[in-house]
Amino acid sequence: MSRNIALALLALVGVALALLVYASGSSIFSAVDKPDGANRKQPPRVEATEQPPRFQDWPKPAAVLVLTGEQHGYLEPCGCSEKQSGGMARRSDLMKQLRDKGWDVAGLDLGGTVKRARKQSEYKFAAITDALRTLDYRGVGLGPEELRLQPAFLLSEHVPADDGSPGLAFLGSNETFFGVPDLEGGPRKSVVFESGGVKIGAAMILGESQQRGLFPEGASADVAFTPAAESLEEVVKQFGDEKTQINVLLSYASLEESRALAKRFPQFNVVVSAGGPEDPHGKPEQVGDSLLVTVGHKGKYAGVLSVYPDDEKQPLRYELVDLDRDRFKHDPAMDAIMREYQNTLADNLADVFADLPESSPPTEGTYVGAQKCGECHKQAFAKWSTTKHAAAYTSLAKGREKFEGTWVDRRRDPECLSCHVTGWNPQEAYPYLSGFLPQEIAAERSEPHRHDLLAGQQCENCHGPGSVHVDIFEKWDRNAKSVSQSDLARAKALVKRARTEDLCVRCHDYENSPDFKFDEYWKKVDHTGLRN
Repeated sequence: MSRNIALALLALVGVALALLVYASGSSIFSAVDKPDGANRKQPPRVEATEQPPRFQDWPKPAAVLVLTGEQHGYLEPCGCSEKQSGGMARRSDLMKQLRDKGWDVAGLDLGGTVKRARKQSEYKFAAITDALRTLDYRGVGLGPEELRLQPAFLLSEHVPADDGSPGLAFLGSNETFFGVPDLEGGPRKSVVFESGGVKIGAAMILGESQQRGLFPEGASADVAFTPAAESLEEVVKQFGDEKTQINVLLSYASLEESRALAKRFPQFNVVVSAGGPEDPHGKPEQVGDSLLVTVGHKGKYAGVLSVYPDDEKQPLRYELVDLDRDRFKHDPAMDAIMREYQNTLADNLADVFADLPESSPPTEGTYVGAQKCGECHKQAFAKWSTTKHAAAYTSLAKGREKFEGTWVDRRRDPECLSCHVTGWNPQEAYPYLSGFLPQEIAAERSEPHRHDLLAGQQCENCHGPGSVHVDIFEKWDRNAKSVSQSDLARAKALVKRARTEDLCVRCHDYENSPDFKFDEYWKKVDHTGLRN
């Protein structure tokens, strides 16, 4: 009996140790997840901690790679919230902390730098790649988001460094532009570079799952793809010939496709895959001889890969770092890039707005502005005037109080305007017909009222365009008998949109307003019963 008890106790100790190792987030090369994904459910997002990153306690590596991807246009977290993780300025501070330890650091990015395919997206891509060059990234993948910007634009942005080296290589091992393999300025099959005396090879592929539906009209004559495995056969041969010590595959593909490539090409020590959650748990997955990782979305995280070529037991150490405000500062070096980006938008405002879609508002009518509403609804207007909604537009010029860096005016940025003015689609960042326009564009289109009357988060963003309501009630006020009961009911119905959380979260989503609680926030703007 005592022997059985002892065995049981040993088993319990083993389980406890296993749980302890798992909870510690151990991130050495041998960390393994179940390949079927059974233990890779996305955990709840947790608040940032002041506990130092684990890499602070690592021995000095020969080289460090910072791995990122799927940024989706987030040069910075939304300026409305100081709590959000991410941003190029904090990523810059992460790399500064690594370099301050005397470590050799370089970066690789999976791709997915932007979200949309508009003129603004081109300017944002240029800003992001400028930031990547500043941070000494050696390669960025051409994912579906980049390819939608079209090859001619990408060729114009793919420039070598001043010393003639590839600089920031645009990678696409299985991508070809204009039917010309190895086109100068086109996607590079790979890049080989040295960091800290370690020879590193990197390649990128676009998986079939991502190729499907890439272009709305079907296959583009300007972009062609070869099977990923076929293109990588050539790449791994090159790496063998050049005697690279560490190889990284940037796999813009599903996790299933990335696992298959990791198994087929064990020459890649690390595979950075798309297809993971926005907020991953950070534990790497062992696939054969390769380490499979995902790095989250929107630039909130960065993978830190440390290389120890002389350590047979742990040649690699990996940590997915949450770029939170508590551990990473706002590096002012990135402010210059943001300023240049915003200035570029302002200098090319006509082109930016000409490229935006426009559609009819969600309900009939045109926008008239809060001042018009206030002619009758005096008390409700007075209440609104005291809220932050009324000052939403001017806040784009001033910035928030606790902004860490030097604020740059965002009043020419459609992606910022969309939640700070009236008459826009807040999630898709474009104006409805008759919605707000910047002063220059409104003047150019001979519609100055679209600027003068619609700045700020006003009544009609919730109640709908007010012109029909105003027209009918002004007619009724002049002569009640001239308005039918059906028209009167129609005018009343237009402004009685339900007071639901669904309206608010179009702007107060998790990214912009992580502490949003409808019942609490509603008290700040409640104007129920305030009619005149």
